[in-house]
Amino acid sequence: MSPAQDETLPQVGRFLAALGQPQVVRQARIAVERINGPILLISAQNDQIWPSFQMSNDITADLKARHYPHAVTHDNYPTGHGFSRELAPHIKQSIIDHFLHTL
Repeated sequence: MSPAQDETLPQVGRFLAALGQPQVVRQARIAVERINGPILLISAQNDQIWPSFQMSNDITADLKARHYPHAVTHDNYPTGHGFSRELAPHIKQSIIDHFLHTL
């Protein structure tokens, strides 16, 4: 059994183990570079469900390396997977601002 399938690991640990397997990553990868427009990524720095912060950083770096022609914004917050009520207004405003500036 690979670490990515080890159910004794926390879920985020299984994601991180899978990310260490290039073939698995290639098979599961979404071709975000094919998106024809601006991208907004929102992540939690302490997400214990999946590594949203790391994966959003990876997406941002990959798009930059590919000279992606549209804006890529990565807003991240010092919280866990379930964003708090205190952060909800900031996240909502981030989404509104993204659409106002990119439409």
